[in-house]
Amino acid sequence: MNKINKRKEFLILLGTDSLANPRIWNIHEEDGERGGAVDFLDTYPMLLDKKMKSFLNTENVVTNIYANRGSGCGMLAVRAADFFHFYFPKGNSADLTIFQAGISECWIKDDGKPRVQTEVFEANFKKIIDLKLRYDPDSVTIFVGIMPTTKKYEDRQPGQNAIITKWNQIIKDNLIDNFYYIDVESFFYENEKLQEKMVHPDGHHLGISGHEIYANLILDTIKTIK
Repeated sequence: MNKINKRKEFLILLGTDSLANPRIWNIHEEDGERGGAVDFLDTYPMLLDKKMKSFLNTENVVTNIYANRGSGCGMLAVRAADFFHFYFPKGNSADLTIFQAGISECWIKDDGKPRVQTEVFEANFKKIIDLKLRYDPDSVTIFVGIMPTTKKYEDRQPGQNAIITKWNQIIKDNLIDNFYYIDVESFFYENEKLQEKMVHPDGHHLGISGHEIYANLILDTIKTIK
């Protein structure tokens, strides 16, 4: 993909939830041991930063991460306003914007319903699309889909992955030009042997392998953009 701004650096902005953050330990301490720890430098945004420098053959890659624990598409709509409109003079936006959220919102509560209504999620996602169309239609944006949970957690909360499929379809149904979707759901189901390594022991964050997989999936998408 080509640079679109005037600065010498290739600027990447990420608006995410806690999946992009490190995990100090496995908070559930399953089997009496702490596992699943992920260092900050092993998170997918940091891995992507290294991979982009290699791919572009330059050290002039700047990655800025806005990762809010417990946030969702409502927060991403705020980030979209910042990224597409408020942060930069017109015509000098970031080279690449990446959004990733949804798992916190769609996680099923004890009453069997997701924390956020599907209609609210869809409305917020459409706000992101509207902001991009209005202020920055020519820049490249990537949205990372919602990853399913493992069989263990699906057994605890039947219907969780069905909601994730429904929400991912909402994202796919609203894509526009220069707005790319990364189908982590399909990758998850197509790679059954990787599922337990990809997902953190808590059921919805990323394990060490998951961060590497996310970084690779994003880079693979970038390589297809002309």
